[in-house]
Amino acid sequence: MLLVPLSALPEALISFLLILLICLPLHEFGHAWSAVKMGDTLPYYQGRVTLNPLRHIDWIGAALLAFVGFGWAKPVQVNPYGLRKAPSLRVGMLVVAMAGPLMNVLLAVVAALPFRLGLVSVRDIVLNHPIALILYSLLTINLVLAVFNLIPVPPLDGSRILAVLLPAQYDNVMATLNQYGMFILLFLILPLFGGQSAVTLVVMPIVSTLTRLFLGI
Repeated sequence: MLLVPLSALPEALISFLLILLICLPLHEFGHAWSAVKMGDTLPYYQGRVTLNPLRHIDWIGAALLAFVGFGWAKPVQVNPYGLRKAPSLRVGMLVVAMAGPLMNVLLAVVAALPFRLGLVSVRDIVLNHPIALILYSLLTINLVLAVFNLIPVPPLDGSRILAVLLPAQYDNVMATLNQYGMFILLFLILPLFGGQSAVTLVVMPIVSTLTRLFLGI
């Protein structure tokens, strides 16, 4: 899932296409690929171990992304008991859950490399250099995706990570989160705090710090 402002053209169009055709598909590919590597054949037979965006797009999520700036891709279905090559079921589920955000971090690193190597500069972003703008958008979008998805609220990846890390005696906590997760998430993304959402207030400072770190500024 993703929360990102799409407020101006052509930047909005570039962001939308990057999200729809690269960032979200690669995020879901990460989940599918890691699950198959650990023995689960379900993502393979459902055609999810591919970089083809059409296999990952949820058209309702894509439409909402285009019009309201919030959208999602089609979740990858995983059979936990099919992760036979994992050291344990919990480890297998942890790896699969983390694979999506880690894929976005990897993409952010790739987008930051031309800046680090001096092929483009931060000044080029201010000057609206097309390549610099695309790379910067790719960097920030993937960082938003990674950080946002680590929020421990269902159906985000962070909730699956939390479920694995919590001791068994806290299963009731996860049951409550699973029951009310969508309502909690809706509350977090609504602009209730001076026109900003709780997610924006928490996620964007982290993304800004990571962006500066990745760019070396």
